[in-house]
Amino acid sequence: MAEFEDGQRVRYVGVEGLASIWKGRVGVVKDVYRATEQMFIDVQFEGVDRVVSFDPEDFEPFREKYEIENAAEDYTWTEMELTDPEAALIQRVIDGLNENRRTYAPTLGIKKVGK
Repeated sequence: MAEFEDGQRVRYVGVEGLASIWKGRVGVVKDVYRATEQMFIDVQFEGVDRVVSFDPEDFEPFREKYEIENAAEDYTWTEMELTDPEAALIQRVIDGLNENRRTYAPTLGIKKVGK
């Protein structure tokens, strides 16, 4: 079962058909609750004024592309798709590793791709 937290960004990947207007749309989880035996999440999609309830299984965490670079003798990088919390954690690690480094020392960096 998919577990989400309030404020988490998610993408709709649920069933086609009547709900297809939501297919691929990104929104923010506003509430997670249990009604009888089933879990539900309330999601507010970007550009929509109201909150809509869904089964959590119809969503996946929203991921964006980030480029992580290593500026050393050999400049290397990798692209990864990360959620906001994952990117924030990597940024904290990089900040800790780069702290008190001289400007000519190898450094790590992370940036969002395409925006």
